[in-house]
Amino acid sequence: MFHNSEMQRRWAIAFLAPHLQKLSGNEKILDIGCGDGKITADVSRFVKEGEVLGIDPSLAMIEWGKKQFSSQEYPNLKFQLGGFLSPSLGSSFDLIYSTAALQHCTDQLSAFKNLASLLKPEGKLLVMIPAFNNAYLKKAIINVEKDSRWSPYFKDHKPRKFFSIEEAKKYILTTGFTPIRIENIETIDPFVDRQELLSFFMGTFPALVPKECALDFYNEWIDEYFRLLPEAFHDGIIEARFGRIEIEAIKL
Repeated sequence: MFHNSEMQRRWAIAFLAPHLQKLSGNEKILDIGCGDGKITADVSRFVKEGEVLGIDPSLAMIEWGKKQFSSQEYPNLKFQLGGFLSPSLGSSFDLIYSTAALQHCTDQLSAFKNLASLLKPEGKLLVMIPAFNNAYLKKAIINVEKDSRWSPYFKDHKPRKFFSIEEAKKYILTTGFTPIRIENIETIDPFVDRQELLSFFMGTFPALVPKECALDFYNEWIDEYFRLLPEAFHDGIIEARFGRIEIEAIKL
């Protein structure tokens, strides 16, 4: 289970806001990989005469979202178990979006095919996925996961799939979409303290290690990252180079 970090939320709102502002207010929207539901709840305010459904494979996250965002306060918002390959949602959505979640799906081509099947004709798809283009962070993660304390948990692990611009174009063009924009956006993101960076890692890269060890695991990531790139911490601020691929497409 994981909660969206504040940076994830900022990324998501910046990505979604121009599209949300153009809505009529009666659309039916699907959020795939909704996590704790905070972003889903934000989106529901733009379609007060419509519906927003948030799905996530984590039962704990779905239960948390239902508890935090009650039907009395958010009558147009629902949460249920599901993921990118869930087949039983119907083909009735005007807009489907997903932010920082598709990297956890190992069959991304099938995911895009399913997304197309869930949209109405001329429905819109918005996908944002981390580009994971920080070589120092990649190296830090590899080093920690190879450590004897952690390596048994990753023995049969299928790595997360961070696709390229070229792969994104292929997925869109071969699954029934017309691309509007596919862009790799590089950023240097400031974190006010170690805890904020820790929250981002925990939200973006859910750990395979036991829950009781997770904090130690993530803190070793951060320690190794600083060892490899000590200049990332300066003047009381932590700076990390990240990137994200943003996809806007229309169903044919």
